[in-house]
Amino acid sequence: SVWAKMQAGDIRPWVGRRTAELSRHLSLAAVGVVDRRVARYGHSLTWGRLAKVVQAVVVEADPSMAAAAADSRRAEHGVFLSRSANDGTRVATVVADARDLLWFDASLDRIADGIGLLGDSDAKDIRRAKAVGILADPQRTLDLFAAVAGTARRLEPAAPDAGCRCRRGGGVDPRPPATLYVHVCRDTLSGTGGVARVEDIGAVTADQAKRWLGDCHVTVKPVIDLPGLAAVDAYEIPDRIREAVHLLIPADVFPYATNTSRQMDVDHTDPYVSPDDGGPPGQTGVGNLGPMTRRHHRIKTHGRWRVQQPYPGIYVWRSPHGRYYLVDHTGTHQPPRSA
Repeated sequence: SVWAKMQAGDIRPWVGRRTAELSRHLSLAAVGVVDRRVARYGHSLTWGRLAKVVQAVVVEADPSMAAAAADSRRAEHGVFLSRSANDGTRVATVVADARDLLWFDASLDRIADGIGLLGDSDAKDIRRAKAVGILADPQRTLDLFAAVAGTARRLEPAAPDAGCRCRRGGGVDPRPPATLYVHVCRDTLSGTGGVARVEDIGAVTADQAKRWLGDCHVTVKPVIDLPGLAAVDAYEIPDRIREAVHLLIPADVFPYATNTSRQMDVDHTDPYVSPDDGGPPGQTGVGNLGPMTRRHHRIKTHGRWRVQQPYPGIYVWRSPHGRYYLVDHTGTHQPPRSA
């Protein structure tokens, strides 16, 4: 249990307190599920990653209560404007469904890129701010999309749909190109419970996932045969291998790292050596790659840290001070020091 591991010094007391705060509304049986899961990972995961585990277990342990909590939070949704500043600007705060904000953010990007294509030379953030005003006028937005589509066709005649989303008959699809990655298990698909994990958001109920995906174009990807994925000789990482690395190793592999986004660098564990210089074949594969933030990538490349990957997804690090760390899907582990 978490309490036993806290007494043994394996889990820090504040981790136990925060876990209790997140699960105090659950039934005794549901709390037992949370307790067993946190006891398994509480000593090896940073709180940023452990909190996501707790969130998922809370949803899984009592889906009906999680759904009720999600519905109650919808009462807090709204758009709030600050007072006007002397320079005529205001600050807007939006609280809404994550999917809606994803589309809104993608719409701002699309409009900002469009007015940039039409000649606006302001910085991207300034163009995104202008896009808010353009979105407030639906007809102006559609006119802009049509103008961008025409400009893109003139600039890239070989790719007539570049920069636009055109419908048959010449109309422009107003939906932005946004991607929502949703991971589901068999129980969720069969309707017998379970949760869905949305990348960059966390665990949600099955009903939330259905509502978010209800009017979207859904692409179902098959399970990737990770062991059977052939490595390549080139330094550049193909998309299929990059996707496999993210699915197998969704978090930064540096000890005690927290990042789980898709924007990380994917680094060769053993430094890449060109075949022209005697490098072995198949250096770019799942078993010789790992995601890291740019900072950790630089530490690994230019610092005195050393790392090996004996099996895909398992990393053994040696710090400049001689400490060893084992990093796998359960987090970071420190082998006991020899006497």
